[in-house]
Amino acid sequence: FANRRWFASFPRYMAYMNAPGNPGVPFSDGGDTSPGVHGLTEMLAHLVPQNPANLWRYQSLGRRSPDDLSRDLVKGYKTMALLQMWKHTPAPDPSPITPPAEPAAAFRDVGLAAMHSDLLDPANNLAVTFSSSVNGSFQHLHPSQNAFSIAYGGQPLFWRTGHYNGGQAHDAMSYKASRAHNTLLVDGCMQGFDLGAYGWLPRFATGHRISYVLGDASNAYNGRFPKYGITDPDKPLPPGFTALGVPITRANGFGKPGVTRFRRHLVMLRPSHILIYDDLQAATPVTWSFLLHSLKPMEQLAASTFSTHNGKGTGTATLHCATPVKGNLTDQFFAPAVDDENKRGGQNPNHWHADISTTTKLPATRFLTVIEVLPGQPPASTPAPKPIPATNGTIHLQLGGYTVTAQLDPTRPAQLEARSLDQTCALITGDHTDRITLGPQQKTATTKGATLLWETPPNQPTIFHEQTDQLPPALTHGNRFQ
Repeated sequence: FANRRWFASFPRYMAYMNAPGNPGVPFSDGGDTSPGVHGLTEMLAHLVPQNPANLWRYQSLGRRSPDDLSRDLVKGYKTMALLQMWKHTPAPDPSPITPPAEPAAAFRDVGLAAMHSDLLDPANNLAVTFSSSVNGSFQHLHPSQNAFSIAYGGQPLFWRTGHYNGGQAHDAMSYKASRAHNTLLVDGCMQGFDLGAYGWLPRFATGHRISYVLGDASNAYNGRFPKYGITDPDKPLPPGFTALGVPITRANGFGKPGVTRFRRHLVMLRPSHILIYDDLQAATPVTWSFLLHSLKPMEQLAASTFSTHNGKGTGTATLHCATPVKGNLTDQFFAPAVDDENKRGGQNPNHWHADISTTTKLPATRFLTVIEVLPGQPPASTPAPKPIPATNGTIHLQLGGYTVTAQLDPTRPAQLEARSLDQTCALITGDHTDRITLGPQQKTATTKGATLLWETPPNQPTIFHEQTDQLPPALTHGNRFQ
């Protein structure tokens, strides 16, 4: 337990990705509730108390209910193992332990990241999780590269949709499918359900007010679905192929759309805004569709603006693009769910699905999606936002205490910039980035095209990050030539 990297990283991963009082990580089967893993948490706190993350997780998770504990007496040996441990090891003392110092973390070895507005108070926490899996997808791990999920107040807000054990067709096209996640459809095609349909996290940086992650899912749309009999996506799909009881066709999302670039920049501007900047290219002109889902009713406020609420908070998302887009909203699954294993008492409630698509096929485009999450219910009548024109492809926004600038013209160098109005924090990333300014101060990048994050919080140490693309640890540690 003390010497294995997996066990050393586990409590930190759980502290961010499965924070107590928050929902879980919905990029695989399950994930709608946060798994406690109480037995392992308690065991690590007893046996490896020198790892402060073990003690923090043990303290913050709390004790299980007696009913939950007693169930484990007759299912496996988890509780029996704890009884032995309690007898032979001293109870840990978590009193001197402090909570995690940073509000966000990335786990590049698996391709997951999490950001929080208030990690210590789930009732007021805006939680964002992001997936770009180096392992692709297989079995319980969904095709969800460059997908995000958003929760507020401990409840899902913009979330993965669909029902586990919802029937073969529903599973393949509306649950265990990228169509069920907050990512992209390209020419109507889903991401491959395949180990080679992978993503990765090239960059991550966090301060106290701004957190940033970059996902690359350029290889995710490889058209391979071995589980459904599609092993060579470069060959035409055979007519009448119905391995799922439905046609395996491009119209149903199976195909290889020729994506060559899908770089998604995600930024949290605390306390209430999230930016999603998509840089997109394909080998031929395609229709690009931004997907947004909710377990609760969603409302379309304008062509590219959608809103939902979960009883705790309200989320409103608006997509900006240099070319016309149109939005669509439905509460119907692409493939209806059934409950043939009686997992839900015959109940298959609807979920809500929005897509915002380019009106013409394009070889390249960019999206900037702004999501604002505020506590409470939405007002009785929410006005539709007015479109904001871009000048020379550049759009300028003011979001709460921040200004945001993004280049939406795909023929110009990509760039995204956010800075606070009080000039105490800023982030800039783009193809030609070479410097960052805060008021009269300036810092120069050592590498052109880097991501720069700079914060000068009052009475606290300055934070400065310069990030360039870094290979996943699986390659760094597994390649003896690195």
